[in-house]
Amino acid sequence: MPYAGALTVQGTWYIFNNDEFRGFEITAGVVGPPSLAEQTQKTVHHLIGSGNPEGWDNQLGTEPVINFNYMRKQKIWCMGNPASFSGDTTINGNVGLGNLFTQASTALEMRFGYNMPQGFVYVPDPIGLSMHYMASLEPANPQAGSFYATLVLRGSAFAHNIFLDGNTFRDSHSVDKKPLVDLAVAGLHYEGKNWGIHCNVMASSNDVDTSKAPAAEGRERLGTIDIEWSF
Repeated sequence: MPYAGALTVQGTWYIFNNDEFRGFEITAGVVGPPSLAEQTQKTVHHLIGSGNPEGWDNQLGTEPVINFNYMRKQKIWCMGNPASFSGDTTINGNVGLGNLFTQASTALEMRFGYNMPQGFVYVPDPIGLSMHYMASLEPANPQAGSFYATLVLRGSAFAHNIFLDGNTFRDSHSVDKKPLVDLAVAGLHYEGKNWGIHCNVMASSNDVDTSKAPAAEGRERLGTIDIEWSF
């Protein structure tokens, strides 16, 4: 399995209202030793008392990366009272092109809760896989907090994934990937007037061909906690 990290900068442009979202993003950076992924992981393992991570001898070589992403969301169903309990469903389409990821995906994004903010839910993703954005608008009752749950079901088709396919312009470590990957993300969210917390757990189908690498763990099992503060 290749070991790799990416160090990037991103520029994102998007526009949205409570019904529709459109956005474009450019990601540029580097993979390989200059990303400092090896030093970062080893430092974290040392701080938490975990074992030294093995496998950095399989690190991808230095390579500049650039990716372009386009995303569009459209709400297709709403129910309930926005100032009380309500729910909505959005269809999301995303296309990425570049030597980091080349992929296309579609997703259903479902929300249900109390005094939900208008707009759209944010789905945490690896850098370059899809867009980073904040697409929330004030809830119907801005003086009250918002508490809601989300469920995202996504299917993606990958033509290229540098973290599995290896370096683009040279021979490197690589593994046979699955071109079609499913993902489910469940989340709980609280948003107050000045701060919010978002907890997500996610699970994917196999993204590598485990029949050719029986020791590989092909499915992702991840959790994230995001805390935001606004001024």
